[in-house]
Amino acid sequence: MQHHTLRGPDNPDYFDTSRLSYVLTCDDPALCKAPFVAAKNVVYPSQHEIDALEYYIEHFVWGKLQRTDKETPYPYGVYGTPNWRVNRDTALRRANVNDRNKDKMHVWRSYDYPHIVMLYYHLYQIAKRYPGKTHYLDAAGYLARARETAKAFFLYPYEILPWYETYKWGCYNELLFVPLMADLEKEGFATDAAFPAQRMGEESEVFHLRRRPIPSDRNTPSTPRPSNPVMRWQNMPCKTNCCRIVIFGSIRTCGGGTPTRISTKRMPGDLWTAR
Repeated sequence: MQHHTLRGPDNPDYFDTSRLSYVLTCDDPALCKAPFVAAKNVVYPSQHEIDALEYYIEHFVWGKLQRTDKETPYPYGVYGTPNWRVNRDTALRRANVNDRNKDKMHVWRSYDYPHIVMLYYHLYQIAKRYPGKTHYLDAAGYLARARETAKAFFLYPYEILPWYETYKWGCYNELLFVPLMADLEKEGFATDAAFPAQRMGEESEVFHLRRRPIPSDRNTPSTPRPSNPVMRWQNMPCKTNCCRIVIFGSIRTCGGGTPTRISTKRMPGDLWTAR
């Protein structure tokens, strides 16, 4: 603000000298802002804000922070720390002394993915509810981006770094996968919805088997806290005490009860309840 300059990976000032780099380009501090604005616009749309979100996707996310559908390997992969510019530039990455996995493409950090999924998903909702307000992509385009980014979230971290078991870690905004999967089914993509449902079911089961909530990269992190109430509800006995919910977002049938589904009527951030 002092120099009236927009900072980013190309012009970081002193933000690239410490963990403050997260504020500009990646991880929870940087990537949470646009999805938050998108969530607000689902209910209170502002054309100026929607245009800004689409500008952000076109000029910062697609083809920079996130690999496109044409880039192989790892299409739809999201670059992690320190920033996408360093991770895309071989010389800059070679000079990064903190990078201990220079032989691997840096799209394995799971924490970045749910924010991008959330951004695309809310823009899908905006395009669906308010036709004509989005111009970069239509509802189908944003749903496709959310769907493929969600798949990448579950596949790439474990594939690139086998110890990085995504379904055992809690991430901000991953609870958005619940309504996303419901809408994928509704739009005719049941097979695509089944894959993240299975993985989220594994995460829910891990939560149930642990004596403590889902962990993250610190002993007492805040990262997984939004997921924990959802996971706990997922593993509560059903009303007839005949089964436990394991698969996230899927219909469950009970021996003496009516099939139920996790509600997607509430806004993200609310505690999901059965209907």
